Amino acid sequence: TCALPISVTLTAKAAGRRASYEWESSTDGGKTWVLAPVTLQARTVLSGFTPGATVLFRFRPVTKTGEGDWSQSVSLIIR
Repeated sequence: TCALPISVTLTAKAAGRRASYEWESSTDGGKTWVLAPVTLQARTVLSGFTPGATVLFRFRPVTKTGEGDWSQSVSLIIR
């Protein structure tokens, strides 16, 4: 049996009506980050993760005043 890549649903606290959100993931403990597609909702689904991998996720809001700070990263073990 072959393990299929896993999807993860991420949700952030909404930053306002006209905010967009940048999402990143890291599979090397935060040394490098991969930018996912920007969303207009405080929610996204990222896919392609290998079962058993530990992945860090973070996001930041972007509003008319500019980019916010990156959130604290959250570590998940993909199952």
